[in-house]
Amino acid sequence: MFVTFEGGEGSGKTSIITEVKDYFESIDKKVIVTREPGGTGIANQIRAILLDSKNSNLCNLAELLLYQSARSQLLNEVIRPNLKAGNVVLCDRFIDSTIAYQGYARGWDLDIIYYLQNLVCGNTIPDITILLDVEPKIGIKRSFLRLEEVQKVQNIDEKRFEKEALTFHEKVRTGYLEISRKNPDRFLCVDTTNLTQKQVSETVIATLKNNPKKELRYG
Repeated sequence: MFVTFEGGEGSGKTSIITEVKDYFESIDKKVIVTREPGGTGIANQIRAILLDSKNSNLCNLAELLLYQSARSQLLNEVIRPNLKAGNVVLCDRFIDSTIAYQGYARGWDLDIIYYLQNLVCGNTIPDITILLDVEPKIGIKRSFLRLEEVQKVQNIDEKRFEKEALTFHEKVRTGYLEISRKNPDRFLCVDTTNLTQKQVSETVIATLKNNPKKELRYG
């Protein structure tokens, strides 16, 4: 099974992914957890470019293509091999992030994004996508505080998107909600602004338990 987790900054993806991983392991499934951008040596180098707040002059086209390049590497090195092996793959962000961030927020023509998506992903699409919906003001504050702690410990600055204007993040949220409405069979949307982490994880895991087994797609 291929499960992706989407949402704006500070939506709580990392915590929920950990609990979902524990659930699958409790039923004796081998679980691979990965993320975008990143997940491989090459993709992690691309991540450093994309998220470093010093790269504020990164042009929108370069950003769009770098995300697709990192995704291609992750698909070929991690996602497809593990799906072929029958493992559960949990991915923090995937195709819907590009649609929400580069499409709805940056303003790229969605037809261009869909063309690149088909080129990179083929028919490797998630079996289910968990959208963790958070109000941007709250999410950005959460994320900024978390990344400040990461920077203190690891000396890594990944706050380029946190420093975008609030209107940018509002567009991202609008995009995610629109994508989920257009794909109701694939999406589960959960409110992480008002629900506790326990309530969110229980909702997500209950949905995964009841999700019928689907044919894995990795072509």
